[in-house]
Amino acid sequence: MAKVNLDKMSLKELQAIAKDAAKTIEVKKKDGIKALKKKILEEIKDNGLELGDVFTQLKPAPRAAVSPKYANLDNPDQTWTGRGRKPKWVEAHLNNGKTLEDLLIEK
Repeated sequence: MAKVNLDKMSLKELQAIAKDAAKTIEVKKKDGIKALKKKILEEIKDNGLELGDVFTQLKPAPRAAVSPKYANLDNPDQTWTGRGRKPKWVEAHLNNGKTLEDLLIEK
């Protein structure tokens, strides 16, 4: 590979080289990944296996459903687990000076 004297280049030239190098690096990475995937899939197929036999955790394990903790007093079909963003009906209830404890589902 020919050695380039970077010290004699202008800032603009150096930035152009850096930009081109970054693009080339990305292309090479993508090509390498594509070739590796192809090689892995061929090996799996040649050994009479399927992708799921080798990579057992391609999908995350299913999460257990969480039981609702709160219910809308006006419409008991509307429930909330207490996780994530509060539903509008919970926000409205709290804005009226009431508490979450009012909405607790009794067990």
